[in-house]
Amino acid sequence: MIQNLLILKKSGENIYHKAFGHFDMDETVMSGFFSAFFVFSQALCGTDINTMELGTKFKIVFDKAIHKNNEIIFAAICDVSDSIINVHKTLESIKNYIIFKYGEKINKVGCDLKCYNDLDSFIEKIIYTSQELDIDRELYKKAKEILKDLDANDEILDSALISSTGVTSSTDKDKEFLNLMIKQMDAFFKLTKRVLDQIILKFQNRYIILYHINENLIISSLTKKNVQIGIATLLVEEAASKIAKIYNKH
Repeated sequence: MIQNLLILKKSGENIYHKAFGHFDMDETVMSGFFSAFFVFSQALCGTDINTMELGTKFKIVFDKAIHKNNEIIFAAICDVSDSIINVHKTLESIKNYIIFKYGEKINKVGCDLKCYNDLDSFIEKIIYTSQELDIDRELYKKAKEILKDLDANDEILDSALISSTGVTSSTDKDKEFLNLMIKQMDAFFKLTKRVLDQIILKFQNRYIILYHINENLIISSLTKKNVQIGIATLLVEEAASKIAKIYNKH
């Protein structure tokens, strides 16, 4: 999940900071660091930095907005396993809200937005809901039964539902499997700047199958070793079709 949200001017002035997890940080020091890093990246490479890893447990995802003469940096410190796509989507929503509601205030009278309770409430709601898959409970129950039947096949080791932004619906699945799937989605997003539709990759004599259900959902499966990919793909495609049908009927 997002551990810290920091919003600042490119000059390094703090606009807003909110802590959600256990990652301790000095916002003044981090603001100066992020500002300097952005300036360095633009000067050296002519482009903005998008992500940066902090050790083995955390990473930073960046976004920015320009309002009149102010360049505003949005930085989310999150778990290394979090989907970059989902964090970017969350930052995009926060960015649009702040520019629309507070852009003029930032431009005219300064930066500190910490005293605005409505902003606190909005950011808390959007960050916490961003961790949840937006799917009806009854629909999810039916989809889980379809996944259970899929996993019962000799070719399939494990399956799960993942949103198109990389949020998983399953807490009981193998974390390594889910992290692997989300990393593949993130890699595709970094390369193309588009959300993954479907992909098949080979990994340690297994296949990773990510198959598009609809614009909101992707079915993800990891095959057993040395299976025929054609059969495995047909099984995943059939399961995806079944979930799509109940989704459309709901």
